Amino acid sequence: MTPEEFVSALELVVRRDVHEGTLADLRKPPGRRPRQGLVAAGEWYRGLDLMAQAFVSDIVAMSAVGTLVTVLSVLDGERVVEPAGEKSTFELVARKAGEEWPLVGPGTPMLHDLLADEWWTR
Repeated sequence: MTPEEFVSALELVVRRDVHEGTLADLRKPPGRRPRQGLVAAGEWYRGLDLMAQAFVSDIVAMSAVGTLVTVLSVLDGERVVEPAGEKSTFELVARKAGEEWPLVGPGTPMLHDLLADEWWTR
């Protein structure tokens, strides 16, 4: 798996699941006693006209992608998670059938740039 394939898979699976799952929860909050905030948000969402619901859908998608870009920025070392002192570095490797592909680490492309380029240039 190349870094580009990894980013595409994350964008497809994570962004899609967050996007579709959030909208499904707004349409019909899950559970016997859903959280009151979700019930209120669902009532508000269902009261919107179709154009406004489409805007909410776009905002949810942008938020999901923004979250992925931020997490990938941390893995890439562009954003830090420690408040002070020496910063951690991350390495990520995909392994399959005895083969290995570096995804994060020296010599790999910046994953957050790959996702941002793929998403924001559509």
